[in-house]
Amino acid sequence: MSTTAVVMIFITDMYQLLIISIVESYHVLRYDSLSMFSDMSDAVAHLVGQTFTLAVEMAAPFLVLGLVMYTVFGLIGRLLPQIQVFFVTLPLQIGLGFIIFSLTSGLILRFWLQSFIDTLRTMGFG
Repeated sequence: MSTTAVVMIFITDMYQLLIISIVESYHVLRYDSLSMFSDMSDAVAHLVGQTFTLAVEMAAPFLVLGLVMYTVFGLIGRLLPQIQVFFVTLPLQIGLGFIIFSLTSGLILRFWLQSFIDTLRTMGFG
C-alpha cells in the first residue's frame, strides 16, 4: 500500500509540489531567526492530530467490520459453546478482510492523496 501511495505521488505530479515546498521552506524558515519554534510546536501538534484523525478515517471500514464480526462470533459462541467459534471462523475473517481491502483500497488511496494535497496547501506550500 505504501508503494502504491508513492507511485500515486509520481503519477499525479505531486512530486513537483513537494520539491516546491522544500524550496519555499527555506524562505519561510530563515536560518537567522529562532522565534518561530513556539509556533512550530503548535503546528506539529495540530498536524499529528490531523494525521491520527486521517488514520482512523481510513481504517474505519476495517474497524466496523471487526466490531460486527466479533459481536456475531461472540453471540455464536454463547449459543453454541461446544464449538470453537474463533478457530472455525478464522478463514471467514481473513476472507472478509481481503474483500473489504480490495473494495476500499482505491478509495482509501484517493482519500489519502487528497488529504495530502490539502495538508500541503494548508501549510502554505503550493
